[in-house]
Amino acid sequence: RAPAETSAAAETTYDHIKEQIISALALPLFHTPGLIVRLIDGELTVISKTRPVFIFEDFTARIRRSPENIHLKILCTSNVWKHISLTAQVNATTLNGSLHAQMKRFRPHLLSEFFLPDSPLRLVKSQIDLDVGCEVADKNLIRVNLQGSNPSFVFRRGPQKTTLRGKQLKAVVRVDDHSLLVSLGALNLVNPQLNLSGSFYYNSREPEVRLDVSGIGVEVTLLRKKALALAGDVHVVGQIFEIITGGHVPAVTVNARARSFADLNDVKKFIVKGTMSEGRIHIPVAELDIEHAKGEVVISEGILKGKNIKAQLGNSSGKNGELTLGLISLSSPFRLEIETLADVAQIKPILARLVPNEPFRRELERISSINGEAIGKLIIGDRLDDIHVSAIVSQASLSADYERIPYPIMISSGQYYFDETHCVATNVEAGIGRSSFSNLSFEVDWREGGQLKIDADQSRICLLYTSDAADDTSEV
Repeated sequence: RAPAETSAAAETTYDHIKEQIISALALPLFHTPGLIVRLIDGELTVISKTRPVFIFEDFTARIRRSPENIHLKILCTSNVWKHISLTAQVNATTLNGSLHAQMKRFRPHLLSEFFLPDSPLRLVKSQIDLDVGCEVADKNLIRVNLQGSNPSFVFRRGPQKTTLRGKQLKAVVRVDDHSLLVSLGALNLVNPQLNLSGSFYYNSREPEVRLDVSGIGVEVTLLRKKALALAGDVHVVGQIFEIITGGHVPAVTVNARARSFADLNDVKKFIVKGTMSEGRIHIPVAELDIEHAKGEVVISEGILKGKNIKAQLGNSSGKNGELTLGLISLSSPFRLEIETLADVAQIKPILARLVPNEPFRRELERISSINGEAIGKLIIGDRLDDIHVSAIVSQASLSADYERIPYPIMISSGQYYFDETHCVATNVEAGIGRSSFSNLSFEVDWREGGQLKIDADQSRICLLYTSDAADDTSEV
């Protein structure tokens, strides 16, 4: 048994470690021809500020010096992993070589706590079975192959903890003196359900940052919860998931181009393309919650666009919809145009919330007991800070009470156009109490104090009056 202790500081860097390796391999011991060194049943404890940080036990190592290379084999247990088997060979002069390590129950959070103690997002618990292959072509080029299984990570931001669990991880990392390339072959998560592949590239000389990711089988509700917990302070993440609140995405691609890591906080640097089913979309300024959404979605230049949208808004349904929604500011564009089969009872609160015209709102408040359906097209736009509502109705069947008329109003057909300034109706079949109207046309202009124009081809008007003798009813 050969116990040993050494100390390290949290500020240890890759360059520092590299310098230490070069210095160690420069010792005359490692240049002795035919050298073989064996360490059996050893222990190694790394201490920081009098506290044991990394503990390695049952340490068995074999170092052999060939004419050109140093060969290394290590077996040990540790608090960082349950067991590791490592083999390596390295040229003592150039540091070119290769390494292969198999780790059972690797716990990377112990490394994270040591090297990144002040990170606002902390990895507090983790475990993964990891196979690592590393090749060094020259001093400035390193290639690492990673294959992991059953990864489990628990992150903490403030008081909130978030767990990620998966099945498989495959990645290749390439590092040189000015660039980093991470190629993700597969990341299969089960919590949240997510299958990712793609690449990340950073070049400090250009400078350039590229991100290309593809996802399959994304469950948005759980992904949104995890993403906001892990990166809710990242502007892009907050913007997207404030609007897309749920659903299933069979396939999605994310592409970004930037000149720095800081630029990746700009949503205009991203292009996101995907399809959605059973989606939930929240439009913040309009306070509209669209459910069961299905269609194609693209985010580009900070604008979300959806087409061929089918959706549900309460008891109303829509199809063939198009959505444009800016993600940058209140002056961004916004337009929703969709064919609807509407529950007219839901229309009143939407209009009351979105239409600022006071004469229109006063008349709307006089309408009650609304029931029925309307088929047509709803149009809301054109900026988030200047929303206007209009509708084209091709068919309508409804009933309502109106304070200015003492009898219920029944409408069985007709075509209508309305916005917040006026309403035009043609070919209306309507009834008020026992009175009826055919081929009725009318126009109401709220800009002129509610001016009403009526044209009716056929009308049957029932007049009710009371005399001293008896009630009488006349029809005209």
